[in-house]
Amino acid sequence: MNLGFLNRLRLEELQLLFQKTNFDWKQKKVLEIGSGTGAQLLEFEKLGAQCVGIDLASSNYAHAKINERVLLYDGKTIPFTDDYFDFVFSSNVLEHIQDYAGFQQEIRRVLKSDGIAIHILPTHYWKFWTLISHYPALFKIIYQKIFSCKDISTTLAPNSAKKSIKKLAINTLFPERHGEFGNRFTEYYYFMPKTWIKKFIGSGWKIIKVQPGGILYGGYNLLASSLNFNIRKKISRYLGSACFIFILQK
Repeated sequence: MNLGFLNRLRLEELQLLFQKTNFDWKQKKVLEIGSGTGAQLLEFEKLGAQCVGIDLASSNYAHAKINERVLLYDGKTIPFTDDYFDFVFSSNVLEHIQDYAGFQQEIRRVLKSDGIAIHILPTHYWKFWTLISHYPALFKIIYQKIFSCKDISTTLAPNSAKKSIKKLAINTLFPERHGEFGNRFTEYYYFMPKTWIKKFIGSGWKIIKVQPGGILYGGYNLLASSLNFNIRKKISRYLGSACFIFILQK
C-alpha cells in the first residue's frame, strides 16, 4: 500500500477513535506499539499526551521515520518498567505478533493497574475486500511488469523469488496471509471481531468497548484517490468497517 495513502488512512482512523472516546490524554503516558513513521504519535502529542513509540529495526517504515520518539526494540520485551503507562495503543499491529500470548503479558506488565489498552485491528471485512481487490490489482501488476520488462514472480510471491510454479499460481489466485494467524483462507475467521474478543479474554483482559473503526478499504490502494474518506466512512455502514477498535482493561 502506498505510504502516503496509508499515513492518511491511519490518521483518519485515529481521529475517529478520538471522536468516539472521551479519554483525557493530557499529561498521560502513552505507548504506541509498532509506531512506524511516528506520525500517529504527533496526534497524541497535540492532545497533551507524553508519548513514546516502539518498533522493529526491520520495519517497512523505518526509513520514513519522522518522530525521534520512536525507539527500536527486539519485538519481544517492551523496554520500560512495570506499571509505567496510562495507555498502550496499537494500530494494525497485533495480527503480526508471533508470540501473541507472551506479548499480551508484556503489555499488561507495562500498563498501570487502572490503565487502558486500545487496539485497532483488521476485520473479516478487510480480508474480504482485499480478496476482491486482489484481482484488479493483479492485472495492474502484470501490466506494469510486462511494460517495464521485470520479473513479476517477485511481486506475486514477495517472500521468495524462487518459489515453485505451484506456489506462484496459488499466490496469483489468492492473496497471501496478512498476519500470523491461520492461513490465507482461515485468516478470514481469525480477523472476525468475535475472535479477537475471545483472544483478548483468553489473555486476561476485560473488554470495555468494541466498535467499528468506520472506514472501508482493502489491502490494496486501488481507488485510493477516487474514493475520499468521507465516502469510505459512509459506505462502511453497509459494506463493513475494515478495522474495529478494542478498548481493554486488566
